[in-house]
Amino acid sequence: MGTLDGKVAVVTGSASDGIGRGIARMLARAGADVAIGDFNPRVNDAAAELAADTGRRILPCFVDVRDAAHVKNFMADTAAAFGGIDIVVANAGIWRRTNALTDSYEDSVALWDRIVDTNLRGVFVTGRAAIPYLVDRGGGHIINIATDHICPPPGFATGGGTLMDVYDASKWGINGLTQSWSKLLAPKGIRVNAMCPGWFETEMTAGMESDEG
Repeated sequence: MGTLDGKVAVVTGSASDGIGRGIARMLARAGADVAIGDFNPRVNDAAAELAADTGRRILPCFVDVRDAAHVKNFMADTAAAFGGIDIVVANAGIWRRTNALTDSYEDSVALWDRIVDTNLRGVFVTGRAAIPYLVDRGGGHIINIATDHICPPPGFATGGGTLMDVYDASKWGINGLTQSWSKLLAPKGIRVNAMCPGWFETEMTAGMESDEG
């Protein structure tokens, strides 16, 4: 018997070998059926690997979190396949090096749109699409993935990287969503938290020597 037997989890940004897939794997090992959403074409292979590893039902969905219709359909498909939704992990995100001194204005605006649409708007539409299903279940959990720049470990100052101003802005915004939703949804039995992981070697961080370099 697992601690999450009978529960249904949704994890975005979980096709590549990184934080999202790791979270999906641990949820499944704890007994949950898991829907993984990603715009990486390897999402089907990732689902097959997770199913073989955990013995749980894993639903793969092609999802671009910048597309609100994609996300809404992802939640509907998950609820239809598994009977509801209990846990939502908004993990999808991207990182790009940005430099306020050297980037052209046009490049800065284009990078802002791409990063913020993925990292912040993606969390927003994921949560908003999922909330009705969590309410129907009488409660649940929303976990938004931010960064240690937002909530640093004890002894470290809050701050950002000099060459990731747009990334950090997108992740700071997650705090506002998390705090607002946690107060609003608590009476519905829905807990909302942000996880702020540090640096991990993943496909997204490949080539990221440091936040200063």
